[in-house]
Order: sequence, then C-alpha cells, then structure tokens
Amino acid sequence: MNEALRNAAYSDKYREECAKFQPLFSEENKVEDETIALPEDYKILKTTYKGKVNGCNLHGNNNVLLDSNGETIHIWNSFDDDAEFHTFIYHRNGNKYLVYRQELYGYTVFDLANNKEFQYYPQCVLDGREYFIWTDVHYNPLNNLLAVSGCIWGAPWSTLIVDFENPMAEPKFQHDIIDCLDGGYDVYDDADFVRWDGLNLILSCYNVEKNEKEEIIVPPGTYQNTDSN
Repeated sequence: MNEALRNAAYSDKYREECAKFQPLFSEENKVEDETIALPEDYKILKTTYKGKVNGCNLHGNNNVLLDSNGETIHIWNSFDDDAEFHTFIYHRNGNKYLVYRQELYGYTVFDLANNKEFQYYPQCVLDGREYFIWTDVHYNPLNNLLAVSGCIWGAPWSTLIVDFENPMAEPKFQHDIIDCLDGGYDVYDDADFVRWDGLNLILSCYNVEKNEKEEIIVPPGTYQNTDSN
C-alpha cells in the first residue's frame, strides 16, 4: 500500500475534521427516521439529518444497529449518505461482518461476532485529493476479495479490487480493474460489476473503440495484477 492510501481514520487530524461537523446531528437538523432490514433479523434504525455546518451543506445520518433480539450492539454517525450501502458479509473465516460507509470516501467494517469496528479512510483524501467512492461491495469467499462498485468523482464508473482477507485491518492492496485490462482507460470508459463466476470476475464494460457495451471475463491473473496500486 502506497503512502497516499495509508489509513488516516485514526489520526488526530481526521478526528479534528470529524469534530467540526458533529453539529450536523442536532435536533433542528433532524429530517426523518427509517428502519433498514438486514439478514438474520438484524436492523439499522437510521435518523437522517440535513443542515449547514461550517459553511457546508451536509446530509448524513445517525445509525443504531440492533441484533436479532432487538438489542443495540453498535452506534455510528455518517457524515455523507450519498449512494450509501449496508452489506452483510459471510466471510470465509466463519465470521459475519457489516460493511458500510461513514464518509463519502473510505469504508467501515463491523465484526458482528466480536462487536468491534474498523474504519478505513485514505490519507490522500485527508490531504485534499480525490479517491474512489464506494457505492456497493461484492465479496468472493474463494479469494477473499471485494469487487467494489463506484468511481472517482467525475470519472468513469469502475470496479475496485480490494483485499479482504483480514476485514479488520487495512487492505494489503486495492486497485482499479480498468487499469488491469488491456488498453486500460484508452479502451474502456466504464467497468460495471456483474458477478463473480468462481474465481473469474464478470464485468459489463463500455468499449470506446467499438462504441458499445460488452461483457468480459476477467481471470485471476488479470485482476490480481497490483502494479496499479
């Protein structure tokens, strides 16, 4: 992992930035309540907030995770709910995890067996640069990888390949699948996740040269190329 992608979620600077926007979660900014159903009768009680804080128009939410007995096991705030997701993952290690976002960038994992949280926030974003925005995740237990749907702001849609062998630690690698394909962004303008087929990754890509969408099969030898990281 290069320095730009180092995890900054537990740095003093990141905590200071979060503290600046805590006033969003005041009663006057409250908009609505919602219940999100998850597998195995887990639920998220979500309260949405919208307001102007430190000159920024924000929309986020407070979340309470309930187990199958209705007991509160986790509480967190999200500072940006654009294209949010909450994905329940059954990992090859035997544990269950909830993957979601607390920010527009990065991701968070909650270990449902041990009630522990791990957040990842890339250093480059804290430094004022753009990075890949996660909008959905697709886990493959055969290779312990996530295929992550999303994009860099203003850039073509793509799929990020992320190491998920140890969900509660900074990933060893993460790379844009388009950079791994022959021709890269000179040939492909979009790369939408379709499915995992065993160890093969199936994508729906827009081929600029052919001016059409095409479904392609990406074998492990291609998507495991980490030179772009």
